[in-house]
Amino acid sequence: MSSADSPIFASQLERDILRSLCASDFDRTTWKRMLARLSQHEWRDPEHTVIYHALGSIRGNDPAARRQELPAQVTRMGFPDVDFGKYLNSDDLPDVPLDRLIDRLETTGDS
Repeated sequence: MSSADSPIFASQLERDILRSLCASDFDRTTWKRMLARLSQHEWRDPEHTVIYHALGSIRGNDPAARRQELPAQVTRMGFPDVDFGKYLNSDDLPDVPLDRLIDRLETTGDS
């Protein structure tokens, strides 16, 4: 098994994607395209599934609004105990464009 096929790598990749979604400033068309690319992915971590769906339900396109609304949205979905630091820490953003991260995720074979 290569490192790209490992569950740890895939989980970290998912978290990097979600962190990028939280922090990046996309126009509405790009935002919808990114979410659509991820719509068929089977998230390895149930918490990642919740974060993805919460991000998709937040109406604002501004990253500051997404970051502010995410905890409330996740709590409304019934998951109040999420450690949001893993997703909202913009100091720990991957140095790879989101499209490329999603490409990598798709090649892990679980999308």
